[in-house]
Parts: sequence; structure tokens; C-alpha cells
Amino acid sequence: MAHLSRHPPVRHRTPGYLLAISSLAAIAHAPGIANYTAAKAGVERSPTASARRWPHFGVRVGVAHPTWIRTDLVESADTHPVFGKLRASMPGLTGKTYPAAVALDYLEAGILKRARTIHVPRWVGGLKLLRARSCLRSSSSAHGLGCPRRIGTR
Repeated sequence: MAHLSRHPPVRHRTPGYLLAISSLAAIAHAPGIANYTAAKAGVERSPTASARRWPHFGVRVGVAHPTWIRTDLVESADTHPVFGKLRASMPGLTGKTYPAAVALDYLEAGILKRARTIHVPRWVGGLKLLRARSCLRSSSSAHGLGCPRRIGTR
């Protein structure tokens, strides 16, 4: 998105919509996937940082946060000796895998509305609220929910 101004065909289309695909991993960090988590956290923040740059071009910016969607990547992770055990130990909805059709329905509905955020499924948005609340309290346990550590804390 930082290079949108270099792409006149995208920039001059009005109205427009750019959707960045982040992940539940940007919200709740799991062990063993630090690089993926960091990348998806960057994807989560990029639309926020650039959203104010594009309205005068008629371009709205959004971000989607899907959880586990039945794809080849997720299915191969489930057969991995380490990640398979990690996924199997995830409680409740956090470990559930959703069919691709469900994800596509949520994404399509969000795109049609040009939503700022799309949560796949909706409970992911609730987890974001828990993260924000935990960050405000700034407890050391909140770090696992994606809160930055404050300088001088352990």
C-alpha cells in the first residue's frame, strides 16, 4: 500500500477499496510462529497507517482477520508433529477450523460494505476487544495478546 501512489490505474479508480488480509495471529500470538505473527501484525497496522492517505482519491482501506480456514496450509499444519499438537490443544473456538466457503461469505459481505475491519468469524472481533482491554491494564500477561511490553517491564 505504501506504493499505491505509483500505480495510477489503482489510484484513479473511484470509488476504490483495498483490503489487507491479516490473521488471528496478529491478535493472539501462539508459540512457534513468531515470524508469521510479526508479519500479520504488520499487515494489521498498515491499513491503519495508510487509511488517511487515500480518501481524497476515493479509496477506502480495510483489514481482514481470519482465523483457521480450511486450506492446504492449515491442513498441512495439522499433520505437522509440533503444530498439529499445538492446534489440537487450542481451546474452544480458537482451535476450530472453518470451511473456506464461510470465510468467503464473511469477506464478500465486508468487501461489499467496504468495511474497515472484517472478522472471520465475528468472535475474532471480540478477541480484539479483549486485547485492547488487556493492553490498557498493561499486565505482563497481556503481552501474549499482542500488547507491546512497556520499557522497563519483564
